[in-house]
Amino acid sequence: MSVKSKVMLFSHICHPARMSGAEKWLLFLARTLTEQYEVVLVVPCSGMLSIEAETTGIRIAIQDSPLLWSLYESSPAMHQEFAKQKASNSYRSLLTLLHMHRPDWVIVNTSVNALPAAAAKKAGIPVAWIINEILYPGVHQIDAVRMVNRYADWIIGISEAVLAPFKVSIVNNKKRLISPSWNDAELHPEGWEENRRYLREAHNIGDHETLIGLISGMISVHKGIDQFIYMAGMLMPHFPQVKFLIAGSPEITEYFDKCKTLASSTLDPSRIIFHSFENHIEQLYPALDVVVVPSMIDEGFGMTALEGMAFGKPVVAYDSAGLGELLKNTGNEKFLVPKGDVDGLSQTIADLLQNKDRMLEIGTKNRQASAESFGIGIFQNRFNKLLQEIDAVVHGLNRQYKVQSRHSEGFLLKGHSSYRVFLLENGTKRPFINKAAMARYRFKMKDVQLVREAELQKYPTGHILSKEEPFEVNSPMKMLLIGSGKTIFLRRGGIIHPVSSKKILKKTNRKQIVSVPDDIIVRFKLGSPIRIRKKSTKRRIQRRHAWNRQLKRRSHLTKRTSSAIRSKSIKRNLQRFFKSPDLGYLLKRTGSHRHSKRKQKVD
Repeated sequence: MSVKSKVMLFSHICHPARMSGAEKWLLFLARTLTEQYEVVLVVPCSGMLSIEAETTGIRIAIQDSPLLWSLYESSPAMHQEFAKQKASNSYRSLLTLLHMHRPDWVIVNTSVNALPAAAAKKAGIPVAWIINEILYPGVHQIDAVRMVNRYADWIIGISEAVLAPFKVSIVNNKKRLISPSWNDAELHPEGWEENRRYLREAHNIGDHETLIGLISGMISVHKGIDQFIYMAGMLMPHFPQVKFLIAGSPEITEYFDKCKTLASSTLDPSRIIFHSFENHIEQLYPALDVVVVPSMIDEGFGMTALEGMAFGKPVVAYDSAGLGELLKNTGNEKFLVPKGDVDGLSQTIADLLQNKDRMLEIGTKNRQASAESFGIGIFQNRFNKLLQEIDAVVHGLNRQYKVQSRHSEGFLLKGHSSYRVFLLENGTKRPFINKAAMARYRFKMKDVQLVREAELQKYPTGHILSKEEPFEVNSPMKMLLIGSGKTIFLRRGGIIHPVSSKKILKKTNRKQIVSVPDDIIVRFKLGSPIRIRKKSTKRRIQRRHAWNRQLKRRSHLTKRTSSAIRSKSIKRNLQRFFKSPDLGYLLKRTGSHRHSKRKQKVD
């Protein structure tokens, strides 16, 4: 059975109470990859993302690292800040993490998550870097593009708007357009009607009433919550049967209070409902009749808009880069409004509210159009092409790694920038859990050899070496042991061999012998004693004669070789002295003439 390749996915955040669009997208990728890879998800802390991933059997590793916001902002300070990050302990910890897990390739999510990409590149691991946001325009945007290009083997953009800054020739062969998608089965369509009824009853919304919603992971100014409330205030006098729902996590208290104040100043504040963040979106979207996305920044994509369409809802949005691109690709250009145009937003929705049948028709059309442009089939086709390229690169690297290394068994190795010390054993590198484990098995830091991080990546990672039980598993496979008695044993795997030779014992360094309790000694299978066998006199004489004959033969060959070397040296010196191209020919003739005279004398 073939061993699955291992991929590590690095998330820049892991919020305890909510999930952003970038986190949802990464979780979707992780679940997709589990079908053919061993997946490890790296998060900065435990949170909703890690909990959701663990429920599907994805392995979690926790490793925090600083984010490079200056790269996203195209700031001139990005290089200086990144140099500080690469000199930090976080960078060394990331390298150590990579050596411990030894992934075949990594996925880094969002432009600000640059340090894991740099660490993976340092270790010689292929990097697929997902860019979810649009880099700030400006003079230094090209520097940000070059930095991403330096550490990424593949640059995955979730929209054309995201990939727009990467149109320089140096990254053309790395760009891939792969947009987020969804799995219909995970949305549980069979429960939509019940979920709609439950949520609307909870907020006293009748069947005859229309519910317009804004859904966001976090209630913040760039999501345009205030724009939505202004719009609601304009629509209230004309549409008394319409209510408005704002769903999101109120983390920015000052802005949330401002929004509450705005809502209270409308004609009927009770018609504006604030709902907490809902992780299971299938319990929220079915209750809505219209989805509004009034984003005030240039979005890389529009996850909320796509989710609304997937649930068969009309979507009205500001024309904000990737968000506008999404609506245009699904035939919803007429529902795009210039950014910040609250009057236009209100009028577009007012036109929709005039005809409920038309709203239902548009929702049905949106569900079909979103599946055709962003459905699972489109995603899999693009993603599988990328995976084929990655698998080919990984296969080539693994073939190179199988070439015999210059390091022998029993060597202690450590990367120049990472923390962990490894023992080479049976073709693998076994990490010591700490310095106490090294001391327990009589290894010293002075014997550790520093190597490049990419050199360590060539060795598969073996079982951790520690002082914990079981001793047979957590200790080196080859070592000298001694119990309460005087007998020294050589351990080889699961067998121990008594060392009975006095000559061997005299040469043995007592500091290398590991003392263990007798109950550990008896766990091993007892092998044959190790001794120096005495050779018979006859056999020794035969070997001596054979050795003497070999020495004579070598001496004769050495003389012949020395003579030939001298002749070549004389010839080369003469050629240099006379600088004549015919000299070689004359020497050959002279040699053949001497040889013919010698032959005539013999005759």
